[in-house]
Amino acid sequence: MRIFVDDIPVDELGSSFNLNNLTVNLVDRIDVFKGVIPIQLGADALGGGVNIITNKKADSFIDFSYGVGSFTTHRTSLNRSYRFQQSGFTIKAKGFYNYSDNNYKMNNRPVFVNGNEELIDITRFHDQYKSVMGTVGLGMPHITWADELMIEASLATIDQDIQNGIYGNPVGEATEKEESTAEEE
Repeated sequence: MRIFVDDIPVDELGSSFNLNNLTVNLVDRIDVFKGVIPIQLGADALGGGVNIITNKKADSFIDFSYGVGSFTTHRTSLNRSYRFQQSGFTIKAKGFYNYSDNNYKMNNRPVFVNGNEELIDITRFHDQYKSVMGTVGLGMPHITWADELMIEASLATIDQDIQNGIYGNPVGEATEKEESTAEEE
């Protein structure tokens, strides 16, 4: 099974563009395909696919959201489009920021103290997660050879601590980082 964002495979865009990170106001609809996927997606996925279609409203608008959750979780998103009335020239910007400490309490975890295994309650540590994505676009509607011509560029990053040392030897402050860029016409 493959996941797509606006008909582009997520593995081409990077893991910042997955379902966990996209906020509701950035998504217009989600198409689910069982079995073989349509040819317009241009990828092979015999097990089916999910195509996330982002908001492409034609008029000028602004959407903003901010949410707070457990374990110092913050999620914010912005989706902005401005269309000049006379020419139809359009400027778009969208993005999100997700952050969480992931420092929740775990009960009855096995820990070795002086060579003996004990079950104790501990709080997760070194497990922060942060993802950021931004996209800007310029375009024109109703061109003679297309319904709309929009050129977009995106930048996305993920910075994630790796929890370690619970069942094996601690490896220190391990982190995982990813940066990806994409251009779409």
